[in-house]
Amino acid sequence: MGLPKGRTNNPAGKPKGATNKVTLTVRERIGTYIDSNFESFIEDVQTLEPKDRVKTFLDLLQYSTPKFQAQQIRIENLSDELLDYLIKEVKGEQS
Repeated sequence: MGLPKGRTNNPAGKPKGATNKVTLTVRERIGTYIDSNFESFIEDVQTLEPKDRVKTFLDLLQYSTPKFQAQQIRIENLSDELLDYLIKEVKGEQS
């Protein structure tokens, strides 16, 4: 049966968006470790084979750049002029 929606046994409970203390501590420790060993990490990366260095670079890149979402284009939202242009491009016709 349970409690009604929005009601809990602890009305003062954990506030929305609050972080777990253990998680925060672990993040701080990982950050400290990375900061204190960063130069060593860079030296290690430099010793890798070029293909492994590129793989490492690409793996790290995902943490510094936003990921793009797949985009959907709805044909019915395109103008007639743009549709005509796209059809000519696909057919290889010159404008």
